[in-house]
Formats: sequence, C-alpha cells, structure tokens
Amino acid sequence: SLVTIAAQMLKIPVAATSVGGLHEVMHSPVNRSPLGYIIPEPSVQAIAATLEQALNGFPFSHEVLDSAYRLARNRFSIERMVDRYVH
Repeated sequence: SLVTIAAQMLKIPVAATSVGGLHEVMHSPVNRSPLGYIIPEPSVQAIAATLEQALNGFPFSHEVLDSAYRLARNRFSIERMVDRYVH
C-alpha cells in the first residue's frame, strides 16, 4: 500500500495485516525479519492486540525503522520508479 511505503519513508512505525502486497514491504528481503507490527490475521481481536502492544511501548528499534526506510527508498523512490519505467 502507498500509505505503508510513505510511512516507511518517514520512519514511522507501521501496523498492517500480512495480506496481498503488504507482505513484500513489511519484511526484510535479506532475512525476512518484520519491518513493522505485523497483524497475523485480519480480525478485530488481532488488530486490537497488536495496536495495544504498540501503544504500551513494545520496543520498536531505530534499526527496524532504518531498515524499513532503506527498503522503501531502494524499491520505491522516484528515481527507481522512473528507471524501471524507462528500462
């Protein structure tokens, strides 16, 4: 989702269900580690539990935010998108 990529570019933690293309932008391509709060299933209970965990100060490291930023920048920057379009 564009919202997820925009948040990663701003180094804002993301909470998302692991559906569709979000799985691609929510996991590191190197070691498959999560780059945000992954909600295991799209249910009200799972969403509430994940957001409660996030709001209660579950540690979210700067390394994770930096990794998410690098992934978004490397895959979805204007320069990268133009290059893929042209070539």
